[in-house]
Amino acid sequence: MADRLAQAILSTTGPNGRIVINYNCTSLPPCSGVGNVYQYTDSEGYTVIRFTGACEWSAPEGLDEFELLVVGGGGGGGYGEAAGGGGGGAVIYQQYLGITMNGFPGLQGAQFQITPGGQGLGASANTMKGENGNDSFFTGPSFDHSAGNTFTNISAAGGGGGGSSNASSSIRLGENGASGGGGAAYSSDESNGGTADNGNSGGNGIGESSGSAGAGGGGASTSGADGNLGSGTASAGSGGNGEARTISGEEIFYGAGGGGTASGAITNQAGFGGSLYNGANGNQFRSGGNGNNNGVGQPATTYGSGGGAGRLGGSAGFQGVVYIRYPNFRILPIEYLYFNAIYNSALRSGDLFWSTVKEWENDRFEIERSVNDVKSWENIDKIAGAGYSDTPVAYSYQDLTLPLAGGTIFYRLKQIDFDGDSTYSDTKSIQIDPLPGITRWRVFPNPTTGDPFNIEVLDLSTYNDEPITLRVIAASGQFKTFQVSDMSNMGMQVSQYFTHMAAGIYTIEISWGIHKEYHKVILKR
Repeated sequence: MADRLAQAILSTTGPNGRIVINYNCTSLPPCSGVGNVYQYTDSEGYTVIRFTGACEWSAPEGLDEFELLVVGGGGGGGYGEAAGGGGGGAVIYQQYLGITMNGFPGLQGAQFQITPGGQGLGASANTMKGENGNDSFFTGPSFDHSAGNTFTNISAAGGGGGGSSNASSSIRLGENGASGGGGAAYSSDESNGGTADNGNSGGNGIGESSGSAGAGGGGASTSGADGNLGSGTASAGSGGNGEARTISGEEIFYGAGGGGTASGAITNQAGFGGSLYNGANGNQFRSGGNGNNNGVGQPATTYGSGGGAGRLGGSAGFQGVVYIRYPNFRILPIEYLYFNAIYNSALRSGDLFWSTVKEWENDRFEIERSVNDVKSWENIDKIAGAGYSDTPVAYSYQDLTLPLAGGTIFYRLKQIDFDGDSTYSDTKSIQIDPLPGITRWRVFPNPTTGDPFNIEVLDLSTYNDEPITLRVIAASGQFKTFQVSDMSNMGMQVSQYFTHMAAGIYTIEISWGIHKEYHKVILKR
């Protein structure tokens, strides 16, 4: 029973007698480790799940929308008097609306693998750099959604580690990552920050006889500042700002860079971490770790942010995270009483009948049809909804453009409310026979001048990706053979051949698998 409740769609009566759907799970997802997942319902009625460890998420059955935030792990800070801060991890946000899966509305038993990236460790000696943060992943089966095309797996790269103030030039370079780590300096030698593949590169370390300055790490949205030197002082670079995202009404910065360290003849100032923010108690904090000229770099405070550099050691970046948020309660725009599809053999039509018990902000129904599968949906018409109604409303529609070749015809209703949100009905189907004499292929126009000339398949159910061969046979018996590599170019191949041929009657032979079909074509001049 508990397993069933974990995936059930529970219904309850809401305001004004409307139906409210509850997707909330009764138990947490099974994750490795302790404390790797935290789930709650926010003040807006949304379920929010935060993942900080590897986990498998089973989406509630029928869920048709959710938000996703994937943040890579932050890079670690460098070590030494002029070391660079760690870079922030990538911040990827996606919103999926109007989800359909395998031709049906909502997710259907979909399971997703979640792997938040680990933190990059700070350098513990000036002979090493800060480590890169690890990538975060959200992977799972494909589904379609109205906010884009088809879901593809998401990878958010980790931030680069900061350079250390070592004599070796390779140690001083900031590491590359989603956002690059800051470069370090050694005496008068300067080094570059790491480059970024998502976000911004780290700043460059600046060397000078009177002092040197390490740079800040790159942030997820703005560049890490260069280390700078002026007026006889050395001021380390601050980390780049991260990306601000609002989770359940709280704005949080992710993927900020860490600050660097500096040494100077008169004064020295460590760099600040990126993204200053106010905490719950009114105190101000920085997402990226501050640099520390007197000890170990200060740690990052938000997910995916880079650690600060330190004169006695770099701080680790903050680990990556994955957030999922979806509506826990929502008012259904309509409630169906029934939806039926019937084949009318007398008129050779698909007759659709449906009725709603109640409607709330219902703008219209769009009738969608797919032939011989539940993947190739097309919008064939629309019917206005009643808007608001507390009494049953009946609707009907007659599809008079059924395919000549027959087959299984699937129908569904896409209901769209006034603000553009949509839901799908159940899918219904009818079975129709082909019209007598109708073949599996259509050649047109006929008669033809040869340009244009088209060949298209009418019944895909008899074609299973076999090689197709065309033969154009003249009345004299001479013929030309074509091997087809692209079905969409079949007519063009014949059209080009016809440009050199005399007027007359030609036979087109189409061969595929064990099948052959013949069409007489009149070529005019």
